[in-house]
Amino acid sequence: MHRFLTCVFVAAAMIGTTGAAGTAADTHFTTATTETLKNKEADPINQGAIPAPKLGRSAFDRETFEEFVDMRIGSGDPVYWYGLGVISSYPDGEILARLEGVDLGRLHRPDPSAPVAHMLTRKFIVFRDPDTNELLRDEAGKVRFIGYDYQYFTWMLEGDELMWSIEQGAKDKVVRNTGGAGAEVRKMGDLTVMTTPVPINSKVVQAWEKYDFLILPEGSAEPRYQTVWAKYTPNFSWMPEGFSTMHSWLYRYDNYEDLPQSIRTIIETEPGLDLWRNPPKDLDEIRELQRTGKNYR
Repeated sequence: MHRFLTCVFVAAAMIGTTGAAGTAADTHFTTATTETLKNKEADPINQGAIPAPKLGRSAFDRETFEEFVDMRIGSGDPVYWYGLGVISSYPDGEILARLEGVDLGRLHRPDPSAPVAHMLTRKFIVFRDPDTNELLRDEAGKVRFIGYDYQYFTWMLEGDELMWSIEQGAKDKVVRNTGGAGAEVRKMGDLTVMTTPVPINSKVVQAWEKYDFLILPEGSAEPRYQTVWAKYTPNFSWMPEGFSTMHSWLYRYDNYEDLPQSIRTIIETEPGLDLWRNPPKDLDEIRELQRTGKNYR
């Protein structure tokens, strides 16, 4: 845009100095510039080879809802989202630890004709030393670990809103939270970005997180499905008092064997983590974990 305005200003200067002596080339340049200006004004957003998304909120519809479900959780077989990131102190930005984790799940959709989809999932994050990359462990030698043995998600299209509900917890601490208002879907060329905000305001914790799900064009190099995740949260109990930010980039894999060896080694060798090799097999498993499990670890 700046280059274009420069051309307009140069043209005006040329017109002012040449007057009646202006050449045919000057007249042609002025006419071409005027036509260009008309075209730019007709479409002020798309001024380059790559079209920009429209201004304002871009909401969901049934087509983009189905696209979201297929990206996020697949069609029934397990999917594995693997992520790497950092947790940094706020506001100075010092890296406290590096993050590695996996979020695995499967689709549960009794009625595909309705804009409702359920996810049977579990996930965990481990922490690594920011310099040596060694796994952080507690005083007893157990790996520093945050995880859920299940989370039961429901995604719903309500009007043009992508809404969600989640069940987690066990025994007398099973809770259900809802949200999703303000989710957006944007397309830039062949790239699709779906954004879901997750404000957390409970008696236990106040935090904020957001997911940007990226859908690359068909035929792109794998992994086609990626996610950028960010969270602002109080520090964990084993950290200094205060607040921190968490940021991670995740990639979707469709087979456990394709996950990086580092995360598979954790699952297969750390005591009790072999549960995270597969997502919950059905809703009955989740209901049993609600009755008897620990859920949050």
